[in-house]
Amino acid sequence: MITSNFYLKKIEDINSNEKKIIFSKFCNFISDHLTLLNIFNTWRIKKRSSVWAAKNLLNYKLLEACDKIREQLLKICIKLNIEYTFRSRVDLDFSSNIIKSIFNGYFLNTACYKNGDYHTKYENIIVSVHIESLIKDNKKSVLFNSLILTKKLYMYIVTNIPINWFVIKNNK
Repeated sequence: MITSNFYLKKIEDINSNEKKIIFSKFCNFISDHLTLLNIFNTWRIKKRSSVWAAKNLLNYKLLEACDKIREQLLKICIKLNIEYTFRSRVDLDFSSNIIKSIFNGYFLNTACYKNGDYHTKYENIIVSVHIESLIKDNKKSVLFNSLILTKKLYMYIVTNIPINWFVIKNNK
């Protein structure tokens, strides 16, 4: 499970079974990014409730900050006459579009699985999936938000992507 800034620090005080129950409502095992989006959308459906956020161990102030950014993006879309939609649950077609958007922005933050390890696409550095990621199986290719260096180099906030997207991107 992703213990990003969305989660409160008191999460360590709660037993693992209770954590699993709380977080299972939000999990998307294809993408940590979509898991975070599920958290945000569910919070919005719950009328931006601080009580709901606390009950689910979520950082209310960070959710509010994300909502303000969303409002700014909507204003920009309106100003530029860009069509937008809001979906409370992420369906398969829509999630593919979201992942494509993230892929276009984080194209250099990609890695492919070969010979038992992930190798970054453009620097060929060996990296591992962070322990908190929901992406557990050895996927052929992934994208990530950032790298964290401890004893190893870990990809943080990871999303599975189809390998053929690299071919499409290189042909553009």
